[in-house]
Amino acid sequence: MIRLLVVLLCLLFMLPVWADAKILYTRSPSVCANNGNGMGYDCATSVGGVGAFKGTNNILWGSVSSGDIVYICGIHVINTASLRVTPTVSGSSGKPIIISGDCPNDPGVLDGQNSSAGIRLVNLGSSGPITHIIVDKLVFKNVVSNND
Repeated sequence: MIRLLVVLLCLLFMLPVWADAKILYTRSPSVCANNGNGMGYDCATSVGGVGAFKGTNNILWGSVSSGDIVYICGIHVINTASLRVTPTVSGSSGKPIIISGDCPNDPGVLDGQNSSAGIRLVNLGSSGPITHIIVDKLVFKNVVSNND
C-alpha cells in the first residue's frame, strides 16, 4: 500500500512537466482533403480545422512544442524533397519532441519509392541545428542508400 502511494505521489509531481504536451496527428494526403491543426486523428472538415495534418509536408511545425508527440499515421510517399519530414523547431533536453510511427491502429510508414529525394528528419534551422527530437517506431521503406 505504501509503495502504491509513493508511486502515485511521484506521478503526481511529474504531471505538470508533461501536462502541456500535445498529441498531434499526420495522415496521408490521399486520405484527408483538408490540412487540419493536427489536434485529432480524423480528417479536418475545413482547412485549419480540428483534425490531422494532411501529409508530412503540411505539419505546422510552429504549433509543435517541447514534449509534443507528432504521430505519422499510415503510409506517406516521400519521393520529392518537398514531402520530407523536416522539423523547424527543437524540443528540450527534458522534453524532446517525439515523431512516432506508433499511431494507434494505423502504423506510420515513410515510403521513399527508391527516389533520390531523401528523407530528412533533422533540419538545420536558421539559428543552428534542430535538436532534442526522438524518432520512434517509424518504418522506412524503399529508401536509397545515399539519402541524407
